Amino acid sequence: MKTKYMVGALVVAMVCVVALVAVSGDGSDDPARDFTDREVVVFSDDKFIRDVRGILAASTGRIDSYILRIPSEGDMVIIDYAWFNATGETRPSDEQIHDLIADNVPVIFINSPFYVYNDPSLDIRTYISIADGDLAGGIYLDADGITHMFNFVGNDLEDALVSAYYWADEFLPQDRNGA
Repeated sequence: MKTKYMVGALVVAMVCVVALVAVSGDGSDDPARDFTDREVVVFSDDKFIRDVRGILAASTGRIDSYILRIPSEGDMVIIDYAWFNATGETRPSDEQIHDLIADNVPVIFINSPFYVYNDPSLDIRTYISIADGDLAGGIYLDADGITHMFNFVGNDLEDALVSAYYWADEFLPQDRNGA
């Protein structure tokens, strides 16, 4: 009888290992992780922008500072909340964030202990809530008025940025080069 349970446990363990191996990996075969070369505008300091360029190098080569480029439809925006909170007048205002969202630009917040965005004029009934333990959150309002949300739980900046990038990439037009 004891052998029967041990064999059963061994079979269950083997199935779990096979399932774990099947879903793990570096994502290199995942078509959603292709080089999509989207325009990304980052609201942060130079160090964070360099970090983003390094982390997203396998995804895009078009990452600019908000100082050099004004985001528009077809772009995505990453806002470093630590910088956003500390910069005073140079940070994007709520009105600028409103305009980005209204223009169908995915907006991603990184390093935020908590950020709430609610805009009744856009008929957004949900909030970006980045709670403790969440490293990133995002919002995208599509042309049909549907709000899409993103939250990343964890503390790995690389995983958070890559996940957020490909989340936003799903919503942007397939014509990546403006042709």
